[in-house]
Amino acid sequence: MPSPVERPFNSKFCKFYKPLLVEEVALIDHPVKLHHGKCAVIGQLAEDGAKLMSLAIPELPEEIQLPDCSFAVDISVANFRDVMPNKGNHVQVYGELLLHNTCTLLATTPEILRSTIMELNGTELCEAVLKITASHRPFIEVDHIEHTARARELVACNLRMRNIGLERLRRRFKKLKLLKTIKSRRNLDEDPVRQGVLSAKLSDHCLRLRIGGIDNLVHYDSVRSYR
Repeated sequence: MPSPVERPFNSKFCKFYKPLLVEEVALIDHPVKLHHGKCAVIGQLAEDGAKLMSLAIPELPEEIQLPDCSFAVDISVANFRDVMPNKGNHVQVYGELLLHNTCTLLATTPEILRSTIMELNGTELCEAVLKITASHRPFIEVDHIEHTARARELVACNLRMRNIGLERLRRRFKKLKLLKTIKSRRNLDEDPVRQGVLSAKLSDHCLRLRIGGIDNLVHYDSVRSYR
């Protein structure tokens, strides 16, 4: 098993168990792009207990549907002290995503690799990227494993929730852009009548944002500051 890893003091570590797919981990095109921190991954526990296999998701379109066990990600249970589920069971694995150097048998994080290659440039950078890609494999350092009933449905639900979150984020950025445009136009226009109209539009838009359930994005204090 990989040795314990040192973490940079200022790394942006994900402290909650972010839902990920087995495919997202197994098919990462470069180790530095790997999610940095905690994750929760659903799959089928391999017969040797050292891998988590991917599951087919019936809700996906047929053209992108793949059979069970098409992909796998390594798991390390060195620090896991609970009862292991039976091999072949559908489980949810909670843990931290790390990288295993197959040459040195050391473990590291994506953040450490990023900080290393950021100091390079030119030919050195290209060589380092190729070397890291060839020698590092992602794995999950397991905190907890639990048997999961209706695992496929739960994966599909996570995907739907992620899509909803991305769509809301897109809408927020779009509305923020509109707010900045209105504020900029207001500052440029000294006509008090026009300022009043723009202020009313901004206040109305902020109210709509609140009704939409995104109070953290715009506050009444910011509305008053534009009047």
